[in-house]
Amino acid sequence: MNLFALSGLLTAVTSSGLAIFVLVYNPKNWLNRIWFLFAVAVAWWGVGVYQIAWIRNPEAAFFWWRIAHIGVILIPVFFIHFMHLFLDIRNRKPVYLAYVLGIVFLIADTTPLFISSVRLVFDSFYYDSPPGILYTPFVVFFFAS
Repeated sequence: MNLFALSGLLTAVTSSGLAIFVLVYNPKNWLNRIWFLFAVAVAWWGVGVYQIAWIRNPEAAFFWWRIAHIGVILIPVFFIHFMHLFLDIRNRKPVYLAYVLGIVFLIADTTPLFISSVRLVFDSFYYDSPPGILYTPFVVFFFAS
């Protein structure tokens, strides 16, 4: 197991544990429910990273990059929603916009507009490169959130 796989595995395990803890602590609280979804998205990404790290087939790696990006795309969506609830911000337009952008990027994830191919890096794993045309706007959305 390489360090990339180990990082994905640790991310998946710790985020899953946090998700379960938060939801069990108070499942009726909307703040806990949204944080649970955020932690599940992070865990989803971690599982994807773990899978990508050991696959030696470019087609399978391409598939797992798309699967991993489902979690990555949802991370900023749930984070924005959580922060609006946590800070009691009444203006919900940014939350709605985040969900719309999340849906757009999830749809784009199934096309070459998001991930166009993979290449072997460090003689170790396949990396999603070069990115599709919509990947850069997604990165901006991710870091702006």
